[in-house]
Amino acid sequence: MQTPRWISVDARYLGMDMNKFRFSIAIIIFIALSAKIALACSPIPDVAIIACDVVGTIFDNETTCLNEDCSVQVIKRKSSRTYPIVYKGGEVAGFGDAGIEIWDYIKSEDAEILIEALDTACHEDFGESVPEMAAVYRDWIENIADSSFYHVNDLTYEPYSSTREQELSAAENKLLQCNYTSHERIGDWLVTIDDRTRAYCRAVEPVISWCSSERDILAPLPFVKYLLQNLNRVTLSYLAGIVGLLGVSTWFGVYLVQMRQLAQFFIPTARQAIVYVVILFLITAPGVVFFYVPPAEIILRRMIGTYVLFCLIWYWVPRFNRKNIKQ
Repeated sequence: MQTPRWISVDARYLGMDMNKFRFSIAIIIFIALSAKIALACSPIPDVAIIACDVVGTIFDNETTCLNEDCSVQVIKRKSSRTYPIVYKGGEVAGFGDAGIEIWDYIKSEDAEILIEALDTACHEDFGESVPEMAAVYRDWIENIADSSFYHVNDLTYEPYSSTREQELSAAENKLLQCNYTSHERIGDWLVTIDDRTRAYCRAVEPVISWCSSERDILAPLPFVKYLLQNLNRVTLSYLAGIVGLLGVSTWFGVYLVQMRQLAQFFIPTARQAIVYVVILFLITAPGVVFFYVPPAEIILRRMIGTYVLFCLIWYWVPRFNRKNIKQ
């Protein structure tokens, strides 16, 4: 096969033979992909965000004090056109699209000083909520922030909105989802923490992945235990669904035993087995191509669920068609 002319010209121009040229290109591609993977797999530090309307006048001077002793300052950096917030000589926060971002973890005893000073930078008033807001920040630093490589547990203070609170409550009530955003009202502020993991879920490792990124999956027995220990309108609806599903499954199992069709339902014919294997291949092949295969337990659950659904369709569709033909 003749080498494309543009490759030959480039190789001669670089003073290489074709083998060295191809090897160099492969090395460049490998390094680029490795850098991209390393960047994608790097942990993202958690930040605390005060989503307020920032007072514009604090940017007018080279240095603006945010408290009486001027221990918290906004400094204007002409070189980078940024306005970092400095506390005790270190840059601890700054201004982003969402508001004020506290990116350096402040010591517990300094949290209230900083948050009270940042009240000056916002049009919204923190009021008497500063001690409680500082307490939430201290608890977040000690127990949640950067506690997991796999979750971004950003802490956000935002002005209270009943609509926003209802949205968060509705999302939190979707108990089958292992990750949610917790929320708490403090005065005129709504405090949220992203990507929390429920107590009845556990982390599992994927079979193949660019990064060793865990997935949280629901553990059935702890989930039922949680429902029984926290009886309310939401958990009762889930318990009713579980009882209904078990009742239908039991009835159908008894029906298959009475009709002597239990083995026929679960043991596939050769044709059924081939169709099922093709379906599984179509489900898993895209993940293998992109170097991601979910955790083995998730694969097993999908296989069982797919197989039961497959058996139900294969069992009932022919009977439904025969019934229609007779009519």
